[in-house]
Amino acid sequence: MSERGEHEGPFDELFKIFGSLRSGPGSQPISLATARMTATELATGGVPEPNVEPTRRMELEEVGRAAALEAATALGIERAAGVRVVCGTRAQWVDRVLGDIGTFVRSLAEHLVQSVGEPEPHHSDGGDTEALLRGWLRMMAPVQLGAMVGGTVGRVARRAFGDADLYLPRRVSTELMLVAANIGEFGRAWSIPEPDLHYWVCLEQICTYAIVQLEHVSEVMRDGIGSSLVRFRMAGAERLADRLARHLQDFDPDDVEGRRELSLRVSDASSILEGPLGPEPPEVTRMRAVRAAIAGHVDWVVEKVIKRMIPGWARIDEAAKRRLIEHTPEHLTATVLGVQPTRDDLAAGRSFVEGILDRTDESALRKLWSSRDALPTPAEIEAPGLWIARMELRHSD
Repeated sequence: MSERGEHEGPFDELFKIFGSLRSGPGSQPISLATARMTATELATGGVPEPNVEPTRRMELEEVGRAAALEAATALGIERAAGVRVVCGTRAQWVDRVLGDIGTFVRSLAEHLVQSVGEPEPHHSDGGDTEALLRGWLRMMAPVQLGAMVGGTVGRVARRAFGDADLYLPRRVSTELMLVAANIGEFGRAWSIPEPDLHYWVCLEQICTYAIVQLEHVSEVMRDGIGSSLVRFRMAGAERLADRLARHLQDFDPDDVEGRRELSLRVSDASSILEGPLGPEPPEVTRMRAVRAAIAGHVDWVVEKVIKRMIPGWARIDEAAKRRLIEHTPEHLTATVLGVQPTRDDLAAGRSFVEGILDRTDESALRKLWSSRDALPTPAEIEAPGLWIARMELRHSD
């Protein structure tokens, strides 16, 4: 390695390396490019994926058409019948997810960079350590954020059945991608016959997808995601500033090993993405209530349908519940973005649905998704009678 030039500061070599990775005109922002690279590597294990077998593709698409009609009838949502199933690989699923959350990733990266502040010109003696660290943080924040986002999406892609695993408003509202490899692995692990498994997966995914893609539901999700990111950005910016001040204490710019260790500590993204986020905004609380209602209603509908159509439904139901219980939701998708359902969501949502059915009939559930005003509030999720009373009052006016 060549000697550092006489006019270079202690972090200049690192600035050169990461500066060369900055996006040029027309290319992806570095945060999103890093996310895509990291997610694809994790999702595929770095090995090229084979295309979905034509036979399996045709089977899933055919079952999807039948399940879409059943979903439309069971939910009372006509547009569910128009949802079209397509099959893809893990890498293709990663591309779809990052395409839909790319705006959030770019916005978050820009805000974190701005929160660091502009580094002032530093001198060759490396004396202006704060300016050097600010420059380093501005360079590394998008890279680290991209790596964290990519890591999350890549891990989810390893086991996701399809687009509806994340309650994420999509740009293409009638096309639902299923990850055939993950469905096949799940079926083999639980010894579930393919026709039964395919029908269950298609029905569960289409029901969820049809609800999330309703415009008024998507609005609530987008409002919640936006407010959650504002809260996260504020907390992340505070942690960045705290980290900068903390690591400046007792720092010796002439200590080569100390500089190397400091650069690694400063660029560790875990303290940016994790930790307390502060009070929950009302939009996030409302999104969480709607997320629970979706999980509970879909679970009830799918159970009702497969009991009638699949003799071995109990095994599928057990496998599905175990799948949710045994895997901890990702911090980014479940907490920061709020688009990944949890077992608490399912429990609360199922209790809400059953509470409604204890007091009235199935026709009441069809009102759930009729408009934004009909969506349940957090208080109503805990006390379904409040929602029923509000709907009765609303329809009596």
